[in-house]
Amino acid sequence: AKVKASGMDFVIIKCGGRSTGSDGALYTDKAFEKNIEGALANGLQVGIYFFSQAINTKEAAAEAEYCINLIKKYNIIYPVAFDWESAKGYRVAKYKISKSALTSICTTFADKIADAGYTPMIYFCRNDWYNIVDAKTLTSKYKVWLAMYYKKNYYTSKRWTAKEPGPDFNYKYDMWQYGVTNTVDGIEGYVDMDVSKFS
Repeated sequence: AKVKASGMDFVIIKCGGRSTGSDGALYTDKAFEKNIEGALANGLQVGIYFFSQAINTKEAAAEAEYCINLIKKYNIIYPVAFDWESAKGYRVAKYKISKSALTSICTTFADKIADAGYTPMIYFCRNDWYNIVDAKTLTSKYKVWLAMYYKKNYYTSKRWTAKEPGPDFNYKYDMWQYGVTNTVDGIEGYVDMDVSKFS
């Protein structure tokens, strides 16, 4: 209720993911049910994201199926996003995944999400969009979630709107994640903030 009252229109909720450890186990986010039920009960539009560590299309398909099973009983209006990240120590960092292979991983997840009746969306930071996937292919087929943070608002609670100019990007994007250290009434600690360019 506090999140809604603070002016938020939508939320993108993590439903689960694949472990960054070597086992690569699939898991449900421990706060998923509480978060989504609270959001829906208070009139927030809800989207989903799944944290991927898929190393091939078989794993991406399994992740999509897992995600669909978690969300199928809820009213998901906003997109279902695929969030694949690589960092030192992450499971996927141990594999040399080519640009074409990672593009296929993204496509596999997104197409299964679309086949289940949801709107797929792909999430990457700007550098990853440019360097580790075929952005031209993905941005032409799916909604695009761009992470790009500015120093001037990284450690503030400034709220951007869709009316303000967003970051420069070589492709169209539908959602912009502009900060990860904002605060919102009703949520403990820092929270990622996003602007949606669609209604």
